[in-house]
Formats: sequence, structure tokens, C-alpha cells
Amino acid sequence: MMTSYMETVSQELMHDVCDIHLHLGPDVYERYTDEITMARQALKAGYRALLFKNHHFPTAARADLVAQSVPGIEIFGGIVLNGPVGGINKHAVSAAIDFGAKEVWMPTLYSAFHIELQGEPNWPYPRVRPPVYKQPAFEGIRILNSEREFLPDVYDILDMIASTDIILSTGHLYIQESKALVKEAAKAGVKKIVFTHTLGLESSKTQRPGMPPRNPQMKDLEELVSLGAYLEWDYGSILAPFLRDPKLVAEGVKKFGAKKCLIVTDLGQSHNPSPIEGMRTFIKSLMSLGISEKEIRILAKENPSKLLGLD
Repeated sequence: MMTSYMETVSQELMHDVCDIHLHLGPDVYERYTDEITMARQALKAGYRALLFKNHHFPTAARADLVAQSVPGIEIFGGIVLNGPVGGINKHAVSAAIDFGAKEVWMPTLYSAFHIELQGEPNWPYPRVRPPVYKQPAFEGIRILNSEREFLPDVYDILDMIASTDIILSTGHLYIQESKALVKEAAKAGVKKIVFTHTLGLESSKTQRPGMPPRNPQMKDLEELVSLGAYLEWDYGSILAPFLRDPKLVAEGVKKFGAKKCLIVTDLGQSHNPSPIEGMRTFIKSLMSLGISEKEIRILAKENPSKLLGLD
């Protein structure tokens, strides 16, 4: 059977891809596969780099082990400032950076916004080991106090990120928290800022197409970009239960320009397609919506590689 033009193009465009938002095992949740197997698959597909994310444990230290096991592809990790690492914890960030962390995410599952949506620091995904104990209640992490001042550790964390020139990501914060953070990070000299989940998060209980206040409006995105943030568009938000329209991604890239955006998969969940197939489908979908090959290279290769310090 003759390979279609779109299939040929997507295969060529998969070379040198850098996917910097992936969730693989070992993890609390069941995952598509483990990080070593994923690295081998990505190497075979021609990827340049992967950056692994985990909601419960830092991935920076074990990234070295994966890299040693799979030479030929760049492997990185980071830290998510959730409850298991003490939340907004400058000491945890310092240790992660010493281990080679390339990205620091603000709280995700343990953020006040996420818990408002889900009722707990969790996703409704199968767990590797279902808890046999009553999980402790968690109120949710905010980076601003009641006077809308940053928690003291935030300033130290931003200084560490700026001095080491690694990535700051907004995680699952409220949109107002995200904007305040990006503004303060820019003042602190952070050069690599990523607004996570540009398509917006929603409650998996309601499956609504978006839920304020986290679902960003155009004026919010304009402000974030003006402050120097990259907009991260992820394929996971297009899949169930979120079901966001991929046209929004194409429209966003056209409005803000590919140089201010990047695409990632945010895949690795056991019920979703493999991250490589997800990236391939994402690229083909965007091209069908008018995104050019040149723009794809910027979104999937050039911008992520710059954020990782590879170029």
C-alpha cells in the first residue's frame, strides 16, 4: 500500500521531536509503560529528547539512570511542587536542581484549583497499588496568601530557577495565580516560563468544555505572552474526558505565533494512546488545520529544545 503524503510528512517531522510533558512509570498510577521503555521507543522514532513528569515524586535523579540505559537520546526530569515534596518547598527544588532538574512545575494535583474541581488531590485513574488506608485530607496549595502576597519560598525558588536557567511551569494554579507568578518570575529574571494546559482544565466529573476561573480567556493568554511565557498546548486535553477542540490549538498558534508556543502530549496514561502515536496524530491534526511544516518544527522541536538548553 502506498504511504500517503500526510503519513510521510508526519514521519519525517517526528525526527528530533522533544516531548517535555510525559507521565510514565514507575508511578502511583498505572501507566502506558515505564520510562526506560518509553526512551527506547522514542529513540527508535527519531526523537531528540524527553522530559518526564510525575505528580508525586521528582524525576530528575532517575532521569540519569534512564539516560545511562538508553544512550542516543536526551533524557531529563524535574520536580512538581505537590504535597509529597512539601508543596512550595525551596529545599526540595534545590535538591532537584542538584540532580539536574530541567523543569519546576508549580502544584498540579495538590493545587487549590485542582482540589476545587476534583475534591481531592487525585485523578480518577487506576492505581498501581490501591490505598488500604484512609488518605489524609488536603486543603490545596496556593502560592499567594490571603493578602495576595507570595509565600516566602516562592521568591527563593524563582531565584534558583533564574540562576540555573531552567524551566518554570505554572502547573494547575488558578489563572490569577498563574498571571501573578509569570509576572514575578519575569521580574526575577526567569527566561523560560511555560503556561501549562493552555486549552484549560476542566472537571472530569462534569466533562464540561471548560470551567472558569482556570479556563483562560484570550486576554489572559495575551498578558501571559506579553510577559514572556510560552503557551503549552497538549494533546491530552483533546482526548476524553476533556475533549477540547484541536481547532483552538491551531487558532492559538496562528494568533500568538509558533515562536511563542510549543506542543507536548501530556500522555502516558494507561487508557490513552502511546505518547509517540499521540504526537504523530497531534501533528497530523494540526497540519490538517493549516499549521505548516515550518511551524510544526518550531512547536515540537525548536522551542522545546531551547527550553531544555540543547540549542
